[in-house]
Amino acid sequence: MYNQRFRLGRLAIALLLAGCAALLVTGVVGADPPWGPGVRVTDDALDAPQPQDYPATAVASTGVVYAVWFDGREYYEVGPVFFSRSADGGQTWSANVPITTGLWVHDGSWPAVAALGPRDVHVVWGSSPLGYVHVYYSGSGDGGTTWSEPQKLDDVPDGQGEAIEPDVATDGADNIYVVWSEYTGLRLAHSADGGVTWPAPMLALTTTYSMRNPALAVDATGALHLAWEEGVGPDTLVTKVCYARSTDHGVTWTARHCFDSAVALLEQSLPDIAVNLFNDNVHVVWKQLVGNDHGIYHALSGDGGATWHTPQLLSGMDVIPTWPAVAVNTTGSVYVVWEQNPDAPEIYYAQSADGALWSTPSRVNDPWRGTTHRHPAIAAGATPHVLWSLADALQETYDIYATTLVPPDPVTIPASEVAVTLDGQCDARTEYADALEVMFSDFGYTRTIYLQHDGADLYVCMDAFHGWFDEDRAAVVYLDTDGAREIQAEADDFALKVNFVEGTLGVQSSWFGSGDPTAPYSPTDALLGWTGVATYTGVIGQAGSDVAEYRIPLTLTGCLLYTSPSPRD
Repeated sequence: MYNQRFRLGRLAIALLLAGCAALLVTGVVGADPPWGPGVRVTDDALDAPQPQDYPATAVASTGVVYAVWFDGREYYEVGPVFFSRSADGGQTWSANVPITTGLWVHDGSWPAVAALGPRDVHVVWGSSPLGYVHVYYSGSGDGGTTWSEPQKLDDVPDGQGEAIEPDVATDGADNIYVVWSEYTGLRLAHSADGGVTWPAPMLALTTTYSMRNPALAVDATGALHLAWEEGVGPDTLVTKVCYARSTDHGVTWTARHCFDSAVALLEQSLPDIAVNLFNDNVHVVWKQLVGNDHGIYHALSGDGGATWHTPQLLSGMDVIPTWPAVAVNTTGSVYVVWEQNPDAPEIYYAQSADGALWSTPSRVNDPWRGTTHRHPAIAAGATPHVLWSLADALQETYDIYATTLVPPDPVTIPASEVAVTLDGQCDARTEYADALEVMFSDFGYTRTIYLQHDGADLYVCMDAFHGWFDEDRAAVVYLDTDGAREIQAEADDFALKVNFVEGTLGVQSSWFGSGDPTAPYSPTDALLGWTGVATYTGVIGQAGSDVAEYRIPLTLTGCLLYTSPSPRD
């Protein structure tokens, strides 16, 4: 007897069947892609009370993960930039080293990091050694083992302004770009030799009011993509998020595109930006406040920033989300992380295969009681890596933690030579003796889903608790044929529904995704060849079973050929 068993918390069977060469399911019953356990990056004493916060991260071409952060382990309220790296995908981290001990991080001008090739690392931050904030740069050509002497990049005279909130990006060659705010304008410094020399900075953009929190990315053509928050008037603190692009190393810029509304006052702030290196997709995320409603929004451009799709809300509105960050991995998938729930902050994320359809938000960090999780940062190579600051209220400690998205292990649906009769019965001793068994909890009762195939058809048999209501009581199998886990179903996402109708074997109907959140599925007559039956026993609300049994052509799942060893081999 094959009888592979898995336990799950609820009944909502969704088969993610993209890219199948064998009958493998990469996720069953709505499980989110798991993040690995949080790994402590900081290496001082576990009970040390000094704050360690505001991490930034980057991934080298070799997959090595770099981390920098503000670290007050020596001075408590002030501290330098510390560095660590992981050569094993974030499972372990190197000894923490300060990049400099003389230039402490200024409040609000937190460190930023960019990776170039296999071993070059570039870090910027703001510091005020003489009371005035300036932007500093340090680079490493050996993966962070040694660091160049910090170099001041701005040319603001002491007492005549400040340079704050820097960000850094590279083009994958020798061009390094650093952008920062000088309140009413954004300045850009460009090194064409990998950070060895830095000519005088350029005034990139200016405004009448304020320009803050710039975020910078460089695409595969070398074009610069810049997002920032900009004041909307002289007598208000309200800001909007705007975007511009440069194709000449920052000398000239396109006209700004702002994501605000002409009919509603939108308070937008904390932008981040990322580009897809394989096409023209540009992704901008930000925090937005409308009245008392907070949200994390994403805007997509599919033509390199020339035009923009309507911004989408990624987070819930009632969780007060903040501090968004975005990254694109080497296959073009997009990941956005943020902090939410101000009473007990945690890190959440959403992902998308194309930047248009998004997964349901889910938690990144481990749910540790008595801890808060803030200020996430994300970078991606083949897989995304997230860092954040963890505060333990019980121990009064502050540390940097990291995790990596771990793709779910494929689950093999076994082949069976036993003939199946669709009669609304899940016979585990005969017809489904070789099946994959998925256990789930249903109103406190442990019930089972059985899955197997015969080389031509997929068989699904669901044995559930007898439902409370007769009206429109049904079983549904959802087929996510591209495995993208979209938050809204697309036209290639199917729902196979069988209603329980007394005195019959049920009434089946087919549905496909519409992409419309108000009506996510539409009926269709185009899904042919599948059969579903439904039976129920017992008294409503008492002991009994609702059983639904399906025969689904494998071609309908998005896979054309399946092979798997005999369950008796």
